[in-house]
Amino acid sequence: MQVTRHLLPSTALVLSVALTTAAAPQTPPKQAVAKGTSSQLKVTVNAVAVATKFVAYLGGRTNISPPDTVRGGEGVPLISFSDKGPAFMAGEVGSKDEKTKLIKVTFTVTNAAQEPASFKIGDVRLVVGADRSNDFTAVGYDSKLCAMSDPDRKRVKEIVVTIPPAGARRLSYAFPLLRADAKRAELAVGSSTPVPFDINGK
Repeated sequence: MQVTRHLLPSTALVLSVALTTAAAPQTPPKQAVAKGTSSQLKVTVNAVAVATKFVAYLGGRTNISPPDTVRGGEGVPLISFSDKGPAFMAGEVGSKDEKTKLIKVTFTVTNAAQEPASFKIGDVRLVVGADRSNDFTAVGYDSKLCAMSDPDRKRVKEIVVTIPPAGARRLSYAFPLLRADAKRAELAVGSSTPVPFDINGK
C-alpha cells in the first residue's frame, strides 16, 4: 500500500522557516540489546482508532520522540524544534487511494522481570486474520505518531527500545487495515504473547 504524507495547509506557510533553521538530521545511535528478551514483556492495548488518515509529525526523519505541544495534550504543533536536531511539523498520514483505512493502536509494554528487556521498533506486528505485518505507516512514543520516508522507516525499525525491570513504555503505531470487515485483531511484540483486541471506530 502506498502511503501519503503531507503538511497541514497552515504549516506550508512556515515551511521555509523550518528548512532554513533546522539542524542536520541525525541517524539513531546504535544501541546494544539488553540480555532479556521480548518474551518477558507484557503488552496492554490502551486505545484503538480507525480512520482514512491520522494527524502525524513530519520532518523528524528517524527521531520518533517529538517534543511536547505548546499547550500540552496530544495536539500537534504547527512547527516545533527538537534538541536532537530535526524540525517537526504538523501533517497527516494516510493511504494514497484514500479508501484503505489505517488503524492506530496505542499500547503499553511492561517488563515484570528482574532484568532489562528489549525489542526493536520493527518487532511489533499487527495480526488480522491470516495477515501479519510489521509494516507500519507511522510510529511514535506515547500517543503521538511520526511519519517518515521509506528509507528512514527501515532505520527506525532497527531502533532498540529497552525497558528496565518493573518498567513500562507507551507507544503508538499506525498500520494499514487491509481487511476492512475485520472486527478483531492481535498485537504482538517480538516473541511475547499476542494480545487480542476489538477494532472500533469504523
